[in-house]
Amino acid sequence: MSTVWISVVEIYNDQIYDVLAMKKDKQERVLTAPLKLAEEGKGCFFIKNMQEILVRSADEAYQVIQVGYDLLHQMKHLKEPDIAFCD
Repeated sequence: MSTVWISVVEIYNDQIYDVLAMKKDKQERVLTAPLKLAEEGKGCFFIKNMQEILVRSADEAYQVIQVGYDLLHQMKHLKEPDIAFCD
């Protein structure tokens, strides 16, 4: 049986943001610090301190992706966020 973890990030102005960790303050400003890209070795990179959510089914995976999609719409008022799948 495979283990699947899902993260949702936004790359904006050369900065990486954890969408699932985004919050707003009373003035509707988004409160989140940019994440850092780090090298794991041999040319492999990862995003430090990125929230990862364990999913056990396709339905759970869809729900997490939908939450990220909805948060992007609420926070940034985007028309259509892009979604990429990585392994």
